Amino acid sequence: MPLPPDLSQPLSSEEYDQLDVLIEEATNLDVEGVMGFMTALAVAPGAIDPSTWLPALMSPSYKPDDVALAHALQLLLRYYNEITERVLERKPLMPHLGDELACIAFADGFIDGAVLDPHWKSDAARWKLCEPFAFLSERVEYVAEESLAMFEAMPKHLLCGRLDQLVLAALDAFLPLRGALPTLAASAGPRLRRGDPCPCGSGKKYKRCCMDADREKLRRN
Repeated sequence: MPLPPDLSQPLSSEEYDQLDVLIEEATNLDVEGVMGFMTALAVAPGAIDPSTWLPALMSPSYKPDDVALAHALQLLLRYYNEITERVLERKPLMPHLGDELACIAFADGFIDGAVLDPHWKSDAARWKLCEPFAFLSERVEYVAEESLAMFEAMPKHLLCGRLDQLVLAALDAFLPLRGALPTLAASAGPRLRRGDPCPCGSGKKYKRCCMDADREKLRRN
């Protein structure tokens, strides 16, 4: 009988290649987006169980057999543990901070992860630490009105260059809260992602169709 996998073992180069393929097949995020998603989980004020975040990350259309699913979960959990360990060492895994598109994808995934934590999403003061990521990923419904002008005056490349500092600021703010906060039901998170088919039935991706109008409605409400 094979031994269970060591989930603390960092991924090898070959396994990183496998992870890249898995992310393409099994999620609606890209590699930088998954990195951002897991980084948010690693620094969030509340601890989110994999039984909550794995279904939020995986696309409903991904239906592997049992062997492929076990391997996929192993890769994702080891990657998450590696990201968490690097964050705690204050050396977070980050996209190239000079690559604006990669930073935007990271920020988009970060918000997807952050909204899963009710201790973060429902607390306006704590959520302030998410606003730069929300603005960078153009998810302005998650940015307070009074913060928008400040971010709009800041070139995006400056926000990109500070992403690692923003991650560590969240870590410093929330690490003392880990384990001290009561357990709350986790938010289901954003089930409709940018790359999903638009629910209006147009056949276009959501980001190319109704996303902007939906976000404007959320802002007004």
